[in-house]
Amino acid sequence: MPDVVPEEPAGSDDEQVLEALDRLVDAIQESDEQRCAEVVGQFPELGDFVDCLQRLDDELASTILVGPGVATEPEWSGVLQGDVSSEGQGESFGRYQLIEQIGRGGMGVVYKARQTDLDRVVALKMINSTRLTNQPDLARFYSEARAAARLRHPNIVGILEVGEVHGQHFFAMDLVEGTSLADHLQELSGEEPGGIPVQDDSVTVLTTPLALLRKGSGVHVESDTAARWVADVARAVDYLHHQGVIHRDLKPSNILLDADLQPLVTDFGLARVWGDDATATSGGVIVGTPGYMAPEQASGLVEELSPRSDIFSLGVILYEMLTGLSPFSSSSPLDTLVRVLESEPVAPSSLQKWLSRELDRICMKCLEKDPKNRYHSAGELADDLERYLRRENVVAGSSGFWQRLRRWGRRQPALVTRLAALGLAGSIVQASYLSETKTGDSTGHLRTMGVLVIWAVLSFVFQWLLQQPRTVGMARYGWCAGDAILMTVSLCLINSSPGPLLIGYPLLVAASGLFFRVRLVWFMTFASLISYAALLALRRSWHEDVSPESAWHFPVIFAVVLAVIGFVVAYQVYRVRVLSRYYRRGRAE
Repeated sequence: MPDVVPEEPAGSDDEQVLEALDRLVDAIQESDEQRCAEVVGQFPELGDFVDCLQRLDDELASTILVGPGVATEPEWSGVLQGDVSSEGQGESFGRYQLIEQIGRGGMGVVYKARQTDLDRVVALKMINSTRLTNQPDLARFYSEARAAARLRHPNIVGILEVGEVHGQHFFAMDLVEGTSLADHLQELSGEEPGGIPVQDDSVTVLTTPLALLRKGSGVHVESDTAARWVADVARAVDYLHHQGVIHRDLKPSNILLDADLQPLVTDFGLARVWGDDATATSGGVIVGTPGYMAPEQASGLVEELSPRSDIFSLGVILYEMLTGLSPFSSSSPLDTLVRVLESEPVAPSSLQKWLSRELDRICMKCLEKDPKNRYHSAGELADDLERYLRRENVVAGSSGFWQRLRRWGRRQPALVTRLAALGLAGSIVQASYLSETKTGDSTGHLRTMGVLVIWAVLSFVFQWLLQQPRTVGMARYGWCAGDAILMTVSLCLINSSPGPLLIGYPLLVAASGLFFRVRLVWFMTFASLISYAALLALRRSWHEDVSPESAWHFPVIFAVVLAVIGFVVAYQVYRVRVLSRYYRRGRAE
């Protein structure tokens, strides 16, 4: 099966504009001015739309929906826009005095506030009313909040109070004077941080390893810092699991760093509380953040979710801190989910040669596709990381030959499937030749085997080109064209009628759909039609076929069927891409 590679422009101008508009709306909702400017730079015609959306957002922010079709302006409605006085005193909200806005995300707005009756400073998170539109949503919100309020751990942000003021639901939590791990790593890379510890489910792609955390330090200090942080988080997550809570959304933006750079787990908006039906998710529904979900979570297998799903997320976080790269993130949620389900990341030590093999094995054990092959608990992961910090032997063992071979196959599925098909075809051709040693055509046999060998060599070349950023697009189309040409040459070399072997052309069209590119499917369809026409012409010239399929109506029927298959595959890919745009907008719970 083909590798999933960064997304290319869609199959039509309208589809490109729609995808750009979707990215633009997401950027405005996240207050990501840089990404908004990039989209407008690529599509200038969307510039006026930006102004319109921003004006609309300002107008909506001044009201609060407290019921279906009802909008009011309470005396504290200005807080939704972050209005505070220059002296640092803001509006009153129940027993709280708002000081300043410190975060904004898909779930709501976070303020630094003073609880007047207890005279303490807290973080106050107000939930968007559009997120709690019905009774099941409210029940889920309060179930999650109650579960989080019971948690008491030094590496978990505590929930202090849950309530409602004038229809506005909120919860108060410990104020962490620091930043998120995601923002901290972005600052290290020289990029502008997101600026808030509360973010939506966008994919975080890092550009620098944690090795830059303490400049001038030795190699062991950098890797030790990553191991220590993940060990602390794993201890907190193990505590969650013992309390019957699965986080389901562990990622750098949901890990806060206090003033002493101690990590704290936060944001239980997607938590699953065992025994509480309000937090249960329907089967087949995908919840979480692309790139950080375990395979069983990305595939919607709710019944297979377990504490080991959080361990996978911890492995992704450790991988990012050590290498500066996400093991699965791509340019769209759809491609990212496919990579989580099918792709195998390269070992961290292959990207950062200074990494120890022990830490390398710990990280890869967390990222096993099969939950049974991961650590049995987050506590075991923390124990192994602490063994590494003490320079003791870790439990995570080195991979055997078959395990390494399996991982290699997952990293390069397009190459593996072609080599397997070519190997099978070569075996059949060789067996057929040996069974006809007296009447067999040795010259034709050598030509056929030579084509299969050339096909295999070209597969290695195109696989290498797919992994080079500058040649991704060319390699994808070139590989498809090469498959069609070599398929035609192979069929031409057969002395007898190709017969059932013509099924190879529809298979090539169907396989191109696994790239999830509409334009590529159409390209493969046209290439197959042209190759089939060339096959007919060459066989008439070389072999003078008089078989039934040489009659004019048989090739026409086959060509029409091939075109219909191409249309169906292209349309299905288009539908999947359109539906995937709404993944980050509204996850059905």
